[in-house]
Amino acid sequence: MQQTPSAPALNQTPRLPPKAATGLAALRSSEPDDYDDEDYSAPEVSEAPKQAEVEVDLEAKVRIRRVLYSAEDGYRVMLVTKGKDKFKVITNFAQGTEIGDEVMIRGKWGTSRGERVFNAVAVVGEMPRSAMGVVYWIKKSKIPGVGAATADALGKHFGVRLIDVVTQPEILVEAEIPLEKAKAIAEAWLTNAMRPETVAFLAEHGLNSRQIKNVMEVLGETARQKIAENPWSLSELIEGVGFATADRIGAIEGHAKDSPLRMRAGLRHTLIAAKRDGHCGLPVEVLVEKAAMLLQHPKPIVHKYIDLALDGHAAVLDEETGLAVSLKVRAVEQRVARDLARLLNCGAYEHDEALAAIRLAETQMHITLDPSQREAAVNALTHAVSVITGGPGTGKSTTQKVIVQALSNFKRDIALVAPTGRAAKRLAEVSGREASTCHRLLRVQEGAFVHDAGNPFPNNWFIVDEFSMVDIDLACSFIQAIGSDSGLTIVGDVDQLPSVGAGQVLRDLIESGVIPTSRLEVVHRQGNDSAIVTAAHRVNNGLTPLPADVYTAKGFKVMPIEQPEEILGKVISLLKDVLPARGVDPLRDVHVMTPMRPREIGVDKLNEAIKAALNPAIEDDPNSVTIGKTTYTVGDRIMQQRNDYSKGIFNGEVGFVCHVGHRPDEENGKPLPFIVVEYPESKATYGKSDIEDIELAYATTVHKSQGCEAPVVIFAAHRSQMFMLRRNLFYTAITRAKQLCVVIGADECIERAAATIDLDRRYTGLAKRLQSEMAIEPELDEGIDHMVPAMVPGGFLQIDEP
Repeated sequence: MQQTPSAPALNQTPRLPPKAATGLAALRSSEPDDYDDEDYSAPEVSEAPKQAEVEVDLEAKVRIRRVLYSAEDGYRVMLVTKGKDKFKVITNFAQGTEIGDEVMIRGKWGTSRGERVFNAVAVVGEMPRSAMGVVYWIKKSKIPGVGAATADALGKHFGVRLIDVVTQPEILVEAEIPLEKAKAIAEAWLTNAMRPETVAFLAEHGLNSRQIKNVMEVLGETARQKIAENPWSLSELIEGVGFATADRIGAIEGHAKDSPLRMRAGLRHTLIAAKRDGHCGLPVEVLVEKAAMLLQHPKPIVHKYIDLALDGHAAVLDEETGLAVSLKVRAVEQRVARDLARLLNCGAYEHDEALAAIRLAETQMHITLDPSQREAAVNALTHAVSVITGGPGTGKSTTQKVIVQALSNFKRDIALVAPTGRAAKRLAEVSGREASTCHRLLRVQEGAFVHDAGNPFPNNWFIVDEFSMVDIDLACSFIQAIGSDSGLTIVGDVDQLPSVGAGQVLRDLIESGVIPTSRLEVVHRQGNDSAIVTAAHRVNNGLTPLPADVYTAKGFKVMPIEQPEEILGKVISLLKDVLPARGVDPLRDVHVMTPMRPREIGVDKLNEAIKAALNPAIEDDPNSVTIGKTTYTVGDRIMQQRNDYSKGIFNGEVGFVCHVGHRPDEENGKPLPFIVVEYPESKATYGKSDIEDIELAYATTVHKSQGCEAPVVIFAAHRSQMFMLRRNLFYTAITRAKQLCVVIGADECIERAAATIDLDRRYTGLAKRLQSEMAIEPELDEGIDHMVPAMVPGGFLQIDEP
């Protein structure tokens, strides 16, 4: 049996001067002229790599002979040679390299599936060192306007001199090529000459292929120099590169911990992180406190750099709100305030006319509104912008129906809208009319909204439900696209969780005192879900959902279980046995919620356990594929995690895997796994490059459940999640249930969830900006009084203790 050569030995030669030593070692290169191109099979590894080989970063010059596997996101497995030796290289960055290229690899020896491999942080091409190499490089570099004929002309004219003059366009024109082409060739050469070192440097610090590509595009040929001068610019300019990565590079480049560049970047990063936490800005003292923890400096030291961070270029201390804000967020809030003021100044219907229209609509629909509902409906018609808020069962949907009928009688072109597909579907069901999501009404083409201030919606009245879910960015895009002389009726429950994105738009509109607001407080719902309604109102007033020592009511059940494995077992029992026996589809009729992703009863563990119980992946099953770390099976419940305008699928949309398979890689024909997810209105395909945009959704956080309703809701909580248990979170979970709500967790958790008010109010400026736009001094909002209705038995979906 022919012996396959083992991986080459490593020569420990220093790569950098002592003062800049990084532990990298070099391998001496040799030309692979005698490479035998027989079929390659992985060698048997007789012994583990030596400890020194595993621990020390290494670099080697090799030639790519085959690409054994290639994924869309840059992941590759390649067969390379170094002299007579050949071995596999695994990397996440090999962009711009081809079979036959001589490349530099940097990384460590390791083992994959029992085979010795080289794990490269980067594979970067070597620049040619001969005239013929330059000709070949020009041909394959795809320089705009430069082809093979130009490359051959240069080679023929300059011969061996080409390697010396390739960076001098004034000399290249001697080969009778246009000056523009000569400049393009020289610029491409200089850019690529700098590129290998920069790419390797960034890859070693954990940047992925997409981020490295962005760095090269944004910072250009002098990227390495610019990074050395200000490493923290990476966190400000490149999406996905955090402060920690930039800070680590800063330390390597020798910047001091109290460098003004670092202090400014830390303060600005804190503002960016605050937006991810839902804030539109921060008071200066809060900004300094948070930044001091990040920068590991005393607050007085950090405070000295406030003026540097808020210099008006990226962030500013806003006089109107008193908050430190980014210029982008301030512009968004200002735009929302201006557009709402523009609409508020437009005319609506006179009171008597509106009242008559509402009474007529009631008669036509055989509905009788209570006085507060009728007042809310009239308020909606007499003001171009208004808010209707109230808890579950207070008649928001019924009021909307009457408003829609009245507007139809006025021949208004009405658009019914909600933030998510699930909320829009529910709005269509209760209204009996077509409803759309905000994004779909805005329409997306080539990554941008079709409708905006310059191209407003064709509709002239908008009713937007579940408005508590709308963040400041979506509010800005949507409201600016509403034409003047249009109406906007906003409906939502202000006591639910605020939006996942930044802002608390609904609360700000109400608290500004500028937007006419109607509060519905009388509970009407007396049917199958009235026990759920009662429980929700109890929780909203700080009480447990059921009275003391009561664990079961029609449509509501509390299971006081403490141990995580028992909680998990109960969830599985309900989904697999108890609920299906009562005609409930555990995948489509049940929504499992928990406060957070990690911990014992977090989303991750619940999803893993529920999938294993309801839709397990079976080895060699043609209905399953593995992409990344997750195995997907036909029937899996999936949730989109970000807005994807190219697919037309938006954050929070839920679908089901309807097909799995493999398709050939465009580069090498190797099969790549993919899945197809069917959403309510479309299908979308996912591969390795975008698989992180989705996740299993057998269970979700309560935040991710906003806007949806399900016949059955299971809310599971454990002591390890105690710091996340808040009244508005618990209230939101309960109000998602239509027929049955099951709460599983220790009594202590349930009491904590009902009693704890979320004091982490979001810092926003919209309310003050609205007041400034309308130039009024509004009365202080005293909040909303909540009624606690009596328990009303009804025809509930009931389950007994399994």
